[in-house]
Amino acid sequence: MWAVSLGGAIGGVVAALLGAHNYEYGSSSLFALPIFEDTIVAMVIAIIVTIVASCVLTILFGFDEEILKKH
Repeated sequence: MWAVSLGGAIGGVVAALLGAHNYEYGSSSLFALPIFEDTIVAMVIAIIVTIVASCVLTILFGFDEEILKKH
């Protein structure tokens, strides 16, 4: 779980460094991308970095098999 949270933090830093911003409120989904208007490319890059970082961290540090069995 912490690997995914850290991946999200890395993506947030990338979004901030690339200057992604919006002036409207939208839900947290891919359908909300148009609210980023002129910084949509920066946000797409940040989303890709988030997914890749989360996957890599999960692969590197593993996950608990017992949690998967419970669900």
